[in-house]
Amino acid sequence: MYLSLWEAVERGELQNVRNLLTSGVSIEHDKLGETALIFAAKAGQAEVLEFLVGENANIEARGSIDYWTALIHAASKGHLDCVSSLIKAGANINYHAHSGTTALCEAAYNGHLSCVRSLVEAGAEINAPGDGGATAIEEAKKQGHSKIVDFLEGRNRSQQKKSEEVSDKNSQTLISELIEIGKTEKFISCRSPETQKYDDKCNHIRAREIGHSLDRSGGMQLMRDAHAKVNNALGAVVARELESAWGGIGDWWG
Repeated sequence: MYLSLWEAVERGELQNVRNLLTSGVSIEHDKLGETALIFAAKAGQAEVLEFLVGENANIEARGSIDYWTALIHAASKGHLDCVSSLIKAGANINYHAHSGTTALCEAAYNGHLSCVRSLVEAGAEINAPGDGGATAIEEAKKQGHSKIVDFLEGRNRSQQKKSEEVSDKNSQTLISELIEIGKTEKFISCRSPETQKYDDKCNHIRAREIGHSLDRSGGMQLMRDAHAKVNNALGAVVARELESAWGGIGDWWG
């Protein structure tokens, strides 16, 4: 009966698959270390695959030899409908098989641009190392898949620009908050009842948190830019307080 199930799955005979499962064949019983869902993904039988997913087949089941999931198999073969169904069902997009490969790396290596697009849109990590440490871009380059290379490198640039824009916006928000603290409070104070806002060295706690955030985002240069804006907005006396309050943060000179 197990062979009949695999044959029905590979041929896309949905009614026969239904009948076999109704008769008691286990949905997770495997043949040669692979489940019916993996067979459906490899064969590109999207309708059968969706039915199996609906019957609670384990979408993260792995083959016993290569430890590939159904998603990696579908991406490797270029079966976009299966890839889309598995993504919708919540399959782990960034799972690494024992060799290190991922669904995106396999799709890129085998030249399946539509699958690459679908995986990236769903959040696949473009620069994640795969088999032998090669990324999806490198895998595509090996095989001369220029359209995939162009797409992935374009998305890389777009993501980097967006990340920089978000980082810049966040930094400007923090600097505005820092100026507001300087306007309404002091960067250094040990007087009650203000002590809950200050650490044991009399430094404003939130101002130091902002300093740490700026240091992580842009290092010394971004901290200097913030200090200059505080100086321009509030004057040298307040700016000197900030210098002291930021002492010990990154490479800050305070």
